This record gives sequence, C-alpha cells and structure tokens, in this order.
Amino acid sequence: MFAAGRAIDRNVQVAGGVACRWAQVEAALEVLSTATDWREAEATGRVIPAAGVDAAYDEALAAVADVEGRLAEYLQSVRGRVSAPPRSVVYISMNKDSHIIELPESVKVPSEFSMVGQRKGFKRYSSNALAALRAELSEAEEAKEAASGAILQGLVRRFSEGRGLWSWAVDSIAELDALMSLASHALNTEGGVCRPTLAPHSPDSPPVFSAQGLRHPAGLPGRIGSFVPNDIQLGGPAQPPFIVLTGPNMGGKSTLLRQTCLAALMAQVGACVPADALTLTPVDAIFVRMGAKDHIMTGQSTFFVELAETAAMLEKASRSSLVALDELGRGTATLDGAAIASAVF
Repeated sequence: MFAAGRAIDRNVQVAGGVACRWAQVEAALEVLSTATDWREAEATGRVIPAAGVDAAYDEALAAVADVEGRLAEYLQSVRGRVSAPPRSVVYISMNKDSHIIELPESVKVPSEFSMVGQRKGFKRYSSNALAALRAELSEAEEAKEAASGAILQGLVRRFSEGRGLWSWAVDSIAELDALMSLASHALNTEGGVCRPTLAPHSPDSPPVFSAQGLRHPAGLPGRIGSFVPNDIQLGGPAQPPFIVLTGPNMGGKSTLLRQTCLAALMAQVGACVPADALTLTPVDAIFVRMGAKDHIMTGQSTFFVELAETAAMLEKASRSSLVALDELGRGTATLDGAAIASAVF
C-alpha cells in the first residue's frame, strides 16, 4: 500500500512538472504569436511585425503611409489641372521608379513636367516635386525594412534561446503520439492483448521467454481467422535456450521470428502485447539477421556478409540477449550451411 502511495505521489509530481513546463511553452508561443501578423505572413509569405510591437517599426510604417497619402494628393491635383478623364491619369512603375504619371499623349501638361517615357497613345512624366516624394518614400520604406529586419532577428534570437524548451515540447509530443498509438493498437487489436509479466533476473535460473497465443502486432483487422497464434517456450528451468525452427516455404517462420522480437520490445516499453499471455526476463539487446545481401562495392559476398554479421552477434550478445537468425547459412551449400548453424549453436 505504501509503495502504491509513493507511486501515486511520484506520478502527481511528474504530471505537475509537465503541466508547468507546458505553461512555459504556451507563454513562449503567446509572445511569438502576438509579435507577428501571421495572417499577413500566410498571405504574402513575409514575416511582418504586428502593430504596437516595436515603436521604430510603427514610426517607419506611419512615415510610409504619410508619403503615400501625399503622393495620392499630388495625383489628384494633377488630374484637376489637366483636361483628361481622371481615370486616364494614373501612376505607373517604370524601371526602378514606382510613381511615374502616365496620361494620354494628346493632353497638354503643366510646364514643370518633363517626359521620361512613352508608349502608344500615352506619355509618361515626372517633376521635381514628384521626384522628391519618390525619394522620401524610398527612404521611409528602407527605414521600415530595417526595423522589420531587426524585429525578425530578435524573434529568431528569442526562439533560439528557448531551443531547450522547444526540444522538450517536440519530444513530449512525439512520446505522446507513440503512447496514443500503442493505446489505440491495444484497444483495436482483434484477438485481444495481454499485459506481459516481467520475470526478475536470477543467477541461478536462465532467462525465460514464454508466450501463449502470440500474434504479430501488424496483423490486419478482419483477418484474425487466417493467422495462427503461436506458443513460444524459451529458457527457464525446463526449456532449452534456443529453438531450431523448420518448415515449408510461406509457413510463417520469418513472421514468427519477427513477432517474437517485437513482443519482447513491446513488453519492455510498457505496451500491451498481442498474445493470451507473455512472461519474459527483460533482455539487454535484440539481435536480428534476416534476408540475403552482398556488398559489391567492398567486395563482400552474401556468404561473407552473413558470417560477419553472425560473428558480431555472437561476440556482443550476452546471457540476457535475444537473437533471431533467419535461414542461417543460406549463402552457401546446404551441407556447409548446416555445419555453420551447428557451430553457432
């Protein structure tokens, strides 16, 4: 009872710590979300600071709006001074100049205008006053871009300073996603699942892997009738430490190897296992050698690769390791393969 109480207290502490950390994440996200006009960013692809975030940027923005307003007033005054329909007197962009007056070529223009270009039926003009407004607008826009860049650099720096918090958030979401996937699998697996029993290590007793009705976790829903569950008995006081599995092609030998290794892995991460019952001693490593391949670029044949990988397993595996070898000795003749398998055993 006291152990259960301590476990509950620890879970409460962990949950409280997670909640506190997520509050920090939410606060940091709030700062970033209010510092930028995200609607504008989504529409234009540019990160634009939100109004009120930076005084220098707001002043530059107001200066740009002021010059643009005076440019609009100047265009209205020109429309009132020439004999042309108002809609035919417009601003156009030419080369690097964004505000050039264009109007029909038959219109008589004020004396301060100088022609800077033309196209069929229209002429384009500028003036000293208009040039001064363009220069003022260019200066205001440069100030706005400079302020915007400084704000963006500040946001990037602030985001970078919280990289530990963001890494924790990403890892937590990934872990939650994995736990939810395992829970969904346990709830929706046909044939049922079990909570595995972990047997303690003992120097006087060999490790054990005992499964009843074991199935592959990737079995398709609705096809449980076509999958034959398997019983596996490995180790312990009365069973051998290994199994030599033989049978016809497409009989499910490789699938049995895979589901055994997956069962051990799922059990040790705390997941439910698709089986009627499972008892195992925790393993310190899972070694798997399946399939045939060669390394042409390094001059290693299929037989060489198979022996090298098998030798590495034998060297690194311990008493508590789970080893799965599929078609050991397939890279050579039958008798040689049998000799290799015998030597490995």
